[in-house]
Amino acid sequence: MKKDVLEAQTGKGTSLVSLVEVRPVTQKEKPLWRSLMRQHHYLGFGKTAGESILYVATINGIWVGLLGWAAAALHVRVRDKWIGWDAVAKKQRLHLVTNNVRFLVLPDVHIRNLASKILSLNIKRLSSDWQNFYGHPILLAETFVDPSRFKGTCYLAAGWKLLGETDGFGRNPRGGYIIHGNPKMIFVHPLLNNIQELLSDPYFEIKSNKEKVFMIDVRKLPLENKGGLIDVLRKVDDPRSRQGRRHSQIGILAIATCAMLSGAKSFSAIAEWAKNLSAKQLRRMHCRRDSSPSESTIERVLQRINPEEFDTKINDWLFHMTNASGKGLAVDGKTLRGSHDGNKKPVHLLSALLHEEKVIIAQRNVESKTNEITQFKPLLQNLPLEGMVVTADPMHCQVEHAIFLVRDKKADFIFTVKDNQPNLLKQIEYILAGKPDPVDVYNQVEKAHGRIDTHLIVAHTITPHEMRNIAFPYIKQCFSVKRISTDLNGENPEIEIRYAITSLSREDASSKELLCHLIGHWRIETSSHYVRDDTLGEDRSRIRKGSGPQIMATLRNVSIGMIRVAGGENIAQAIRYFGWNGRAKAIRAIGI
Repeated sequence: MKKDVLEAQTGKGTSLVSLVEVRPVTQKEKPLWRSLMRQHHYLGFGKTAGESILYVATINGIWVGLLGWAAAALHVRVRDKWIGWDAVAKKQRLHLVTNNVRFLVLPDVHIRNLASKILSLNIKRLSSDWQNFYGHPILLAETFVDPSRFKGTCYLAAGWKLLGETDGFGRNPRGGYIIHGNPKMIFVHPLLNNIQELLSDPYFEIKSNKEKVFMIDVRKLPLENKGGLIDVLRKVDDPRSRQGRRHSQIGILAIATCAMLSGAKSFSAIAEWAKNLSAKQLRRMHCRRDSSPSESTIERVLQRINPEEFDTKINDWLFHMTNASGKGLAVDGKTLRGSHDGNKKPVHLLSALLHEEKVIIAQRNVESKTNEITQFKPLLQNLPLEGMVVTADPMHCQVEHAIFLVRDKKADFIFTVKDNQPNLLKQIEYILAGKPDPVDVYNQVEKAHGRIDTHLIVAHTITPHEMRNIAFPYIKQCFSVKRISTDLNGENPEIEIRYAITSLSREDASSKELLCHLIGHWRIETSSHYVRDDTLGEDRSRIRKGSGPQIMATLRNVSIGMIRVAGGENIAQAIRYFGWNGRAKAIRAIGI
């Protein structure tokens, strides 16, 4: 297969390198792959060790290169020193490293920069392919190059790093190792940032699962020292008098946070979790004596803390930790149904939740004598909202809220509209029913939870004439979303139509982007409310006295937020991880 043959197929002047594709070989192609490798590679080919994947590079379906990946070398002094892991960490994580055991550009193919291009394309898909084949990703690639034959130029061009040379040992067919006197250059290519810290960190774990990788990396939480969670908890005012304090408030809050991470749902469960702490762990938790706080002490402290101060400090820290990349922020209320006490109504909390990160970053208690509307501004007042899109239910479709967001906070809004704004709803229905031009239409189909949901959005840019008839400021678009929900057979349809307004122009947000924002808002029910109720037992909680209900709700929020910032998607699975791996994991997670 010469270069002129490929050019004849693709056209003279075509960049052949840009047409390269790299993919795993099929089962039927493996005999040909092995035959070519044995025939043309100076080392030949026998069999691979451990987990392995064979790749082929093609141009227009013609084979131009072969690559083989297998288990990493067990003893490589220069690599192990570069990573900095100990024997235990290496034993646990060596399967996350793979070795490029063979790389061959077929002998009759001579194309400039082809080798480095093949390596780059292979590296981009290597980890995901390993996940599909073996249920875990690859974090580091390595290879050995014989300096008497090659200089490793293609590896350097593809972004690999030269660490040095091996010690010149090789496996003895009779067992053990022998000196062969031919050291190899060793190159590595990290597939993640900070790979040395991750692989050497004793608390970093990736658990293999054929369906999904479960990853918790507490290194993503800068918890220790100034600005860490313990530092935040230390700043919460202690309402108790100094006389008679046996346990520090910081210790009790640290215990409560760790216990919640481990699945504790009540004061008694927190006390039971603390009771099994060792003396060393108690000292790490800032408990002054070698005894854990009792249930009554934990209950008394958590019921007396100022909930607004605690919420503000914790949620400000979570917002900082998320380093929010998304633009969507949902405002939504939730009632703690188990918190009612006699004639006292249950606690109702208004929260602000990031769409993408699914983390609550602000929370306010809506007292029984008021409603959510009065708490909207106080909830968002101290948040840096410039450039963000705030989504809210019809209750918050208020002129004052729109002015506050757009004029004061330099943010945008998407409000759904219902019968609480009858004139506005009537105007929007009239405008959209007439289908004025131009109209922006987008259709999205999703399949989940045994249903098929089809969302059809129709968006319209408000004209100056139409704006005169709408007594609501800053509206630039109005739109309707029709949701058609059926079973998996397409039967038993349920149809719902919702209307909304936004301060975003069509240049700022297309109909697709508007729909994504709205769906992100609706998913609060599953990403936050359901998790808090089903996984953490919020609705079943019978904590009713003092600040207890709101403080416990905040502890649930910080547990969910920490798990998500640390890379955990499945909250129930993460709770089991902390609960089943002893108390050390949860203690490490809060940074002590």
